[in-house]
Amino acid sequence: MKGDAHLADDVGGHIVGHRSMFDQGKKNLFPQNSNLNRGAYKKIENEWADWSNEGFEVKLEVELHPFGVERPTNIISEYEVPVMLFPKGSMSLIMLPSNL
Repeated sequence: MKGDAHLADDVGGHIVGHRSMFDQGKKNLFPQNSNLNRGAYKKIENEWADWSNEGFEVKLEVELHPFGVERPTNIISEYEVPVMLFPKGSMSLIMLPSNL
């Protein structure tokens, strides 16, 4: 990614990686530090993928702040995984929220 806000150690990071959704073009990209992209952000994307690979639906929301700038300074990620349990023939719904 190039632009006025692009720093020397930035890469074009995906808001949501290709493995989780089809290519969305530039609207799914933003400049992010390469260490963040390959570290903490990769860790959270791996967690989403792990849940999904186990057959669970991952409901997520990612906000970039401040809104509308080319290179955000904050990423707010919230997700939940509705998990169905069937103890002794009854059915319960447990919501497992996680924030980054």
